Amino acid sequence: MPDNIRILRQLKSDGLLYTTPKGDYDDSYCIQYARENSGVIVSNDRYRNAIYKKWRCPLCGVTNGKNDKTCKERDCEGKNKVTKEEWQWRRKLMGWLRTHVITYMFVNDEFIPNPDYRP
Repeated sequence: MPDNIRILRQLKSDGLLYTTPKGDYDDSYCIQYARENSGVIVSNDRYRNAIYKKWRCPLCGVTNGKNDKTCKERDCEGKNKVTKEEWQWRRKLMGWLRTHVITYMFVNDEFIPNPDYRP
């Protein structure tokens, strides 16, 4: 829970804070915005959930877990797997995140971005 909701509401009202629609996956918005605008992401998040999202089987339509490599639906009998394209996309995203996420820390009130960050 945020420390001061009043301040967050004011920042949003001033156009300085943007929120994702309720129930949507916020990492996807953040990554897409940074990629489309040649930006970087300042975060201590490793974005594992963005890389290993749940996937829908194109044969039966069942949503499989992020770590499932084959469809668990009985009708598919494990024949349908995460596609080669999906794995390539995941590797490409991992590489992009490695070079576009800047970690940080605070010392008292001082914001310190990772001094080792290299684009």
